[in-house]
Amino acid sequence: MLVVELLRAHEYLRLKGLQFDLVVLNEHPASYLQDLQQELQRLVDACPEQPWIDRAGGIFLRRADLLPPEDNLLFRAAARAVMDGADGGLRNQLTRPQLPVTLAPMRSEVPDAVAPVYAAAQVPQAGGRGLELFNGQGGFADGGREYVIRVNEGVAALPPAPWTNVVAHARFGFACTESGTGYTWSQNSHDNRLTPWRNDPVRDPPGEAIFIRDEVSGAFWSATALPAGSGLPYTARHGHGYSVYEHARDNVASELVLFVPREQSVKIFRLSLRNTSSRSRRLSVTLYAEWVLGENRSRTGIHVVTDTEPATGAVVARNAFRQEFPDRVAFLDLQGDARTVTGDRTEFIGRNGSLRRPAALWREGLSNRTGAALDPCGAVQVQVDLGPSEERVLVGLLGDAVDSGEVRELVERFRDLKTVDAALADVRRFWDDVLGTLTVRTPDRSLDLLLNRWLLYQTLACRVWGRSAFYQSSGAFGFRDQLQDTLALLGSAPDIARAHLLHAASRQFVEGDVQHWWHEPGGQGVRTRFSDDRLWLVYAALQY
Repeated sequence: MLVVELLRAHEYLRLKGLQFDLVVLNEHPASYLQDLQQELQRLVDACPEQPWIDRAGGIFLRRADLLPPEDNLLFRAAARAVMDGADGGLRNQLTRPQLPVTLAPMRSEVPDAVAPVYAAAQVPQAGGRGLELFNGQGGFADGGREYVIRVNEGVAALPPAPWTNVVAHARFGFACTESGTGYTWSQNSHDNRLTPWRNDPVRDPPGEAIFIRDEVSGAFWSATALPAGSGLPYTARHGHGYSVYEHARDNVASELVLFVPREQSVKIFRLSLRNTSSRSRRLSVTLYAEWVLGENRSRTGIHVVTDTEPATGAVVARNAFRQEFPDRVAFLDLQGDARTVTGDRTEFIGRNGSLRRPAALWREGLSNRTGAALDPCGAVQVQVDLGPSEERVLVGLLGDAVDSGEVRELVERFRDLKTVDAALADVRRFWDDVLGTLTVRTPDRSLDLLLNRWLLYQTLACRVWGRSAFYQSSGAFGFRDQLQDTLALLGSAPDIARAHLLHAASRQFVEGDVQHWWHEPGGQGVRTRFSDDRLWLVYAALQY
């Protein structure tokens, strides 16, 4: 009997440290004696798991006829596995064949397990030329407006720790490094991560990537040093409100610009491809993202359902189990020809695979498969034809919206390159206005470079708006912390400082204590009577 075997399996796995809820749902029609219910109750009471009845990680015996239809549906939606007694014992249940999946055919040009790697284009390596305070890997450029990092150049490979740029406005943002496109959040950098935050300073594994493939040879690489840069030189330029990645290989030069428009919840991938050879080239570009839609994908993955937006074809993802954001819709888009998509991460990276050599890039295209019960991801692949010396710009989008209508509006709006370039120019103007309000000149050039732009930029983008970085991603407002941070904005952005003073005051109770930290939009947090919390509100208000 299936129930007996499941009770034994539950005992065995619990003793091995794997805790899970086993829900036995009796769907037999109600009768006077309830023979089946009594037999199930006897089995549960007599098994070694009896002490775990109705406890977290234990056994739950329920009658389907006593449950509301909504609860019945919730059980099935939240379950990691659903087994029906009519399908036989546990062994039969575990050996049932999986539904067939039709994948694109394998490419014939690349029979081996490793794609051919071309040498980097013949461009002189600049080293630290033109950079201020160059330390062997990075230095300031354009009077301190950019920090430039040479990745995998000469004897230096990746830097000893990731160089991170936090790009954000008050409701949306991302954190990227010199090696990859990082992770993205919407509304709350802890509770609503669109892609994974990993805090791994050794490997810096990306949850997003752009791949470029030569359709003739089959060789592929990523537009950033990770995940598939093959150790060849890249240049990363972190600016205020944007980051740029430059690379050249096999006579194809690429420039990837990442930024967030000032008001919209969308991350833009502006990818410029230039054919530096005298022959035509056929390439494909693939934009990939691992969906989280919550705090941690190990918990949210089973609840993420992918689909395509009918009007635009963008890949969309939903997680109705999010506490604060159940109705929001994440989306991924890349404009181009011969477009294919997938929402299945297993298809994309392959069994036991990785983003360094994803299985999807050995195939001619993606399967166009989306839906529920997949290992969720978003991937869009398009074809690009480049004539001799021709340049083409593709626009990729990763964002979050209140509903499908807003997804369609954002995708259609930012597929237009002029709109994208205007949004990037607007971002640059905003940060120049804020960071150029005050200028400090001292005998120490290094102090000037940090104090005049970068420290203020990080205070606003990282501390006040994003509340996230590489090493910590709390997403919460700290009563004391953000009051301290906004003091730096009094001369450059007093309106932002004033708005936060009112925001912090709203988290104080009539008894005098405050929320030491809290999450938006729900306001969950902890109340404390720390004296400096209350003193900082008074001090910051007086300074304002």
